[in-house]
Amino acid sequence: MIIHLEKEQLKQARRDLLRDDVYIIFVDALRQYHQEGYTTLAPAELYLSAKYFVGDVLQLPDIIEGIADEMDDIMDEADNKDEAMLIMMVATGVFCAVGKKYKGGDADAVIRIIYDRWVDHPLFLPMLDICAKKEQEKWLKGKKTNLLTCELESMKTDGTTEAEASDFLHPFLQQVCEYSDDTIEKVLNPLRDLNEQYSGKFDKEVILLKRKLGVGCKVMPLSAGSFVIEEKNASSIISKIQEFQKGKKKPKDLAMPVRAAMDAGVIRRPSFVEYEAVAVLADISKTSFESYTNPVLKPYDDAAFWDMVNTFRHIV
Repeated sequence: MIIHLEKEQLKQARRDLLRDDVYIIFVDALRQYHQEGYTTLAPAELYLSAKYFVGDVLQLPDIIEGIADEMDDIMDEADNKDEAMLIMMVATGVFCAVGKKYKGGDADAVIRIIYDRWVDHPLFLPMLDICAKKEQEKWLKGKKTNLLTCELESMKTDGTTEAEASDFLHPFLQQVCEYSDDTIEKVLNPLRDLNEQYSGKFDKEVILLKRKLGVGCKVMPLSAGSFVIEEKNASSIISKIQEFQKGKKKPKDLAMPVRAAMDAGVIRRPSFVEYEAVAVLADISKTSFESYTNPVLKPYDDAAFWDMVNTFRHIV
């Protein structure tokens, strides 16, 4: 059901919704698209329509089977396709706030169904981009809704198959590449984690985004020696790390030569940004990199590791 309000009702609803964090995240985008003529509905009407839609969906005995019909009903009732899309995209934010599970239904699965229907719409990425910037200041249920990467994050834990992830990523990343570096960076980190989970199946997708950011275009950038203790040894040490990483796939194995060089005292612990700047080194997700190079932790203690440490100690 799409909500239409009289002037006074709209004024009151708008004021009441200022206490709703999800509305605050979406209102800038909804106001912009209303002004640009994509919909005749005011932001408050669009938001309340989305909440009504979510309420209807959550009452279904089988949400996954029934949501497609509910989306079709919105399509039939909306003035145009753009208006229907705006309502359903706002609904994904409401589902994010509801939580991962509700009344036997998986909110992540519902969000994926909505995204799959609208990922090719020209307003899909622009809307997420606007909302992602706004949500940096807002928190829901003790955590960010993370609208831009919500689907990627959920894929890591909800049983998504490799084929399903691939089907989503292709059109999604094509649009991501058209936007700012900030937007690409928001997507790159969870994509790396997803790639590790699927044993490097999405290497091409990770490389695509890295190239859009200008990472991986140089053989040896000037910043390569920034974390090496003796600058004159930078080339040798970086080359040795690269050599040890060759042929490895697992994050722990890729991080091991970095940690060995740290323990040998020839490099300080590099930040993830510094590591990324050395384009010849293997791609590792930020989460894994920071875990395996954390000096408080001791993830390595086998002969292969100590052989690496000794090799780095003899580089002069």
